[in-house]
Amino acid sequence: MIFRTKLLAKCSWLLLMLGQAIALQSQSIPYRSTFKHLTVDHGLSHSTVHALLQDQDGFVWVGTRFGLNRYDGYSFETFLPDTTVSGSIHRHSVQTLMEDRVGNIWVGHQTGGISVWDKKTGQFHSFPFHPNETVDWSTIHVRDIFEDSQGNIWIGTIGGGALMFDSDYTLQAHLCTYCHLPGKTLANDFVFDFLEDSMGNIWIGTAESGLHLYDPNSQTVENLTGFDEGMLAGYGKTMLMGPSGSLWIGTSGSGLYKFNPSSRQIEQVFRQTPNASGLSHDLITDMQLDAHGNLLIATDGGGFNMLHLQTQTWSHLRYEPGVPGSLNSDALYCLLVDRLGNYWMGSFDGGINILPSTGSPFDTDRQYGVEWAKGLRSVLSLALDSAGMVWMGTDGGGLFSLNTSQIPYQLEPHPNRLDVPVITCLHSDQKGGMWVGSFARGLRYMNLHTRTTTSFTHHSQDSHSLVHDNVWDLAHTSDGTLWIGTLGGGVDFLPPNETTFHHIPIGKNGLSDVQILDLLLDKPEQNLWVATERGGLNRIHLKDLSITQYRHDPLDSTSLSSDRLRCLFEGSDGTLWVGTEFSGLNAFSPQTGRFRRFGTSSNFPSNMINSITETEDGAMWISTQAGIVRWDSQTNSIEDVGIDPFLENNQYNPRAILKLPNDKRLILGGTNGYSILHTDLQRVDTARLQVLLTGMILSNQRVSQGIQAERIIISGPLNDSDTRIQLSWRDRGITFEFATNELVHSEKVQFQYRLGNYERAWTTLPVGQRTIKYASLRPGSYQLELRARNSHSTFPPQTYQWALEVAPPFWQTWWFRILIVLALLSVGYGVNRFLLNRQKTKFREQALEAEQEILKLKNSALEKDVSHKQSQLSASLLQTAHKNKLLNDFKRELKSIDPTETAEANKILKSILREINHELKQEDYWAQFQLVFDQTHQSFIEHLQKVHPKLSNHEKRLCCFIRMKLANREIASILNITINGVEQGKYRLKKKLHLDKSDSLNDYIEGIARELPK
Repeated sequence: MIFRTKLLAKCSWLLLMLGQAIALQSQSIPYRSTFKHLTVDHGLSHSTVHALLQDQDGFVWVGTRFGLNRYDGYSFETFLPDTTVSGSIHRHSVQTLMEDRVGNIWVGHQTGGISVWDKKTGQFHSFPFHPNETVDWSTIHVRDIFEDSQGNIWIGTIGGGALMFDSDYTLQAHLCTYCHLPGKTLANDFVFDFLEDSMGNIWIGTAESGLHLYDPNSQTVENLTGFDEGMLAGYGKTMLMGPSGSLWIGTSGSGLYKFNPSSRQIEQVFRQTPNASGLSHDLITDMQLDAHGNLLIATDGGGFNMLHLQTQTWSHLRYEPGVPGSLNSDALYCLLVDRLGNYWMGSFDGGINILPSTGSPFDTDRQYGVEWAKGLRSVLSLALDSAGMVWMGTDGGGLFSLNTSQIPYQLEPHPNRLDVPVITCLHSDQKGGMWVGSFARGLRYMNLHTRTTTSFTHHSQDSHSLVHDNVWDLAHTSDGTLWIGTLGGGVDFLPPNETTFHHIPIGKNGLSDVQILDLLLDKPEQNLWVATERGGLNRIHLKDLSITQYRHDPLDSTSLSSDRLRCLFEGSDGTLWVGTEFSGLNAFSPQTGRFRRFGTSSNFPSNMINSITETEDGAMWISTQAGIVRWDSQTNSIEDVGIDPFLENNQYNPRAILKLPNDKRLILGGTNGYSILHTDLQRVDTARLQVLLTGMILSNQRVSQGIQAERIIISGPLNDSDTRIQLSWRDRGITFEFATNELVHSEKVQFQYRLGNYERAWTTLPVGQRTIKYASLRPGSYQLELRARNSHSTFPPQTYQWALEVAPPFWQTWWFRILIVLALLSVGYGVNRFLLNRQKTKFREQALEAEQEILKLKNSALEKDVSHKQSQLSASLLQTAHKNKLLNDFKRELKSIDPTETAEANKILKSILREINHELKQEDYWAQFQLVFDQTHQSFIEHLQKVHPKLSNHEKRLCCFIRMKLANREIASILNITINGVEQGKYRLKKKLHLDKSDSLNDYIEGIARELPK
């Protein structure tokens, strides 16, 4: 809401002038002005109401003396200060309310400045939002808050003047009596109202005669003076721009003024009139303009006033003692015209009074208490006499008459006319008389002109007397024959001008039951229809008095739905309507002889049908156990009319219904009195109904917007188009609550819902139910769709939608699935790599095995070769050692020969010794040994030569022997030296190899062998 309601009213009027509204003709308050009251009994936090506001969503905010309330048509949500809860409202008393252009609610307190309800967070914040010490915000009394067309916020205070903040909430102007800047001075610091005109000027109403005009261009305020003494006088002010551009000013003490802004002149003054033909009181607290151009005025002491501006006529509504549908207080403080045209009135100690735009279908402008004091009891029967007087038969209170031609209605008891306390049926005749049936007292005929009475009762010894004294219904043919249905004796008839009663037989060829509840004479007067308590329906053919019975057959769906009947009615098309006690309504076609059934399955509120009638438009009016409905049988549309709101604990009695002739009123008798129902109902267009989400519950815990339980479930205001509802797959007990902008007759609104991606068909909720619950929802995206209708209409095609997201468990999320896919790919890749590597390893192992096998074979061959070589070396060495041994032995033997024997022999001996010595010193076999040794030991000698080039052949041979791991003894034998000579040779070899004494010569030689290439 960008402007205050008063400015919206002005804009609404301009739209009406452009042809987008209804007729310009003013509309008076209808006589059936029945107020609905909302008090502390309904959950309102306090009975004194200072401010009313309807927000953008359609909820009504109520500022009271103790707390702020928000109403959704069903219940109040109350906001009170709570120091333990962050974001709560700051003070109890609320004086004024304003909604800014983004939907935030500004709350002005009596002592405590301003609280601002943030629509996006649902939290309250203190104003000003920036440091400001112009006034003491902790104690200032805020009387009015207003947002102009530029987004500036104007604040009217009691004692602090007026303050204007720009759209950034920075103080731009302070207007007061002590503000000494030029153009910033007010005549009074008590500021009550602001109003913006079409030029953008701001009108300011202050206490006493204060009227000011602020020019936004010059940023100066003008104090309007020059009025006659006493004009505009009064503590408070309320202002409103009229349809013709006039400024209407209501004062708290000097009445109502019509001011011309152009001429700066007061054109009209309306003061309190003694006879209440004009303004009812001079203390005006608030004003509004309705869609018809009527000026609505709340007064403190004079109730509600309506000035019809075109005709300059007045209408008034006041508190009426004993009339529960009247205002409950004449002290009114504030007004609101909601978007459906209902009038809301906040009062002192009376809570909220609501005057519906459609009026009530019931006449409630009655003194119910006075009627009950006259002895009115349960109304069992109704009849209209020839003079237009309504007669009522009651259960224990006797006979009453009701004059419906006068307002208020005149109800009179007639205790002395009859000695019958319980009157079960009434029937007027063409002679001006009234037939009266009673319980246990028989039948009476009352002459209304002479006031004489004739009695007819049962006499056991007279077979021609009345068959039973419980007379339950009557019917009268045009020839004067009276038909009497009794409870216990069946049916009698009394021919005209006779006193002898004739009895209709009971049994197979007669009536099916003696307990008669209703009689109906058809329009051609050919048949008398008889409804029984347990025997179904009977038809008496008047021509021959033959009887046809119609009973319930459980195997035939075209038979009566039940044998327990309550009432009968013949429609304008000849259809016979039969109401049952527990099984709904039956329609009987005389042409086909078949019944059609209707009941709760046809959207009836109850299967107990008490009475039926029809109006000129063809609509059926039916009273049920659950109230009254209007039914169009052609379209099967049902409108739930309900019950008289001020007949407490009332149920409508069977057959107790009367349609007033040439009128649009029905009278219905009930257990707690009677109701007068107007059939010309005014209805709210279903297309104007806006469905609103009012709350959400998870696992019996109410959910609020913003962060809750470390997550955001509702991202913003429930009814904002961009709000998203984020649920989890773990959430259980998901409940949605909803309402409509029909706040006055919310009990008659019916809802349908459908959750897209969960269900395809619409589900229709019972009237009055406004919650749906899901045990849980699968992960996914959903669309909650809602639509609503009034009791008289069908569901519109327009729906209201909310987006829901149910988050899946992490293992069902897309990112987890991607991770799984990646993991599977990784595992697959790893497995593939593993298999490939294992295959490669296997191939490598197989290749290695083959290579090793080959190497093994090679080594085997090499070993054989080495062994062969080693054998050759060993054989060579052994051969050498053996040769040397043989030569030495031979040499010793030669030396043992005596050389003196002959010179020639000596010469030969010496020659042989030289040859032996030469052979012993021969090196040829060592060359052969070295060749074989290098082949066996991979060029050991060659490598040894490189490492130690200065070694002698003898030393090399010694190294070879060491490499061959020969013992000293073996070496000595081969070299033909002593063991000591071998040890000395090794010693000298160590020194030449530069080895320490502790070093092992054998290990060193092995080390050189290991250095050889493989």
